[in-house]
Amino acid sequence: MNRAWLGCVSGLRCCGGVARHPGGGKQRGGVLASGQAVDDVAQVGEKFITHYDVFPHKPVEHELLGPAVERHRELFGEYPKELTADKGYYGSSEQLAALREQIDLVAINKKGKRSEEEKQRESDPFFRHAQRFRAGVEGTISYLKRALGLARCYVKGWTHYAATVGATIFVRNLLILTRE
Repeated sequence: MNRAWLGCVSGLRCCGGVARHPGGGKQRGGVLASGQAVDDVAQVGEKFITHYDVFPHKPVEHELLGPAVERHRELFGEYPKELTADKGYYGSSEQLAALREQIDLVAINKKGKRSEEEKQRESDPFFRHAQRFRAGVEGTISYLKRALGLARCYVKGWTHYAATVGATIFVRNLLILTRE
């Protein structure tokens, strides 16, 4: 297994009866008593989802990055060679510098105005290649929603919702394994 890649994205948000991607979509009557759930997904190069979290409320994404990297290290015994994530995971330049001490390539776009150094870093071919991998992780979330039924919340209660997400991710990993 290629443990060199780690891609992190936030995925589904379930507000009542309809799951939606953060920032858009419908909202219907309440099924989950806790309000909303956000799934944080970590995926490696072979498209296996190696970790996920389900939260009752939307967490601050850049605070999830350090624990995701540490879970990767615990699982595989080493840090990933390349890390990519969406803009929400960008905390500060200091956070990126700390990650670069452990990881060869950290490909996280900065939100807002960029300095010349940041523009140059984000236009690097290796950075852009890593961002294409992140786009593939976004496709994984789309597949979970579209093909495996996570687009709607059919269960009531937090425990049942979290179990449904876990079972769906398990099934997706089995489907990826059978394609090999």
